[in-house]
Amino acid sequence: MEIKKIILASLSSTILMLQTNVASALDIKAGPIWNNADAATKCPMATQHYGGWTGNWKTIKPGVMSVCETVEESITSDEYAIQAGPIWNNQDAVNKCSSATQHYGGWTGNWTTIIAGKMSVCETHQKVITEYH
Repeated sequence: MEIKKIILASLSSTILMLQTNVASALDIKAGPIWNNADAATKCPMATQHYGGWTGNWKTIKPGVMSVCETVEESITSDEYAIQAGPIWNNQDAVNKCSSATQHYGGWTGNWTTIIAGKMSVCETHQKVITEYH
């Protein structure tokens, strides 16, 4: 009987661990999207630093804003950081962060490299990690 309890406790812990590590897609703002053809143009660019676009998109504010679903979730837990690819210096940050944060209230002027030579994030004025219903 004691062995059954140990096995069940271990199995329950494993299942819980698997459930908490499941990656979920992220919705990235892309400006207004008018139709599937427009999404096919805007979404690949908007999601390029998140493993690409899943093919799904939705309008969250008609005529104003749509979001594109990413293949991967964010690699940072900072809700105000948007991935921008590698940033090499402050001048490079001005170009990349201004573009990356345009639909999130703009760039605060702060950026950080999180994976050397591969990925940096730009700080925004609005949350990036948000669920849109």
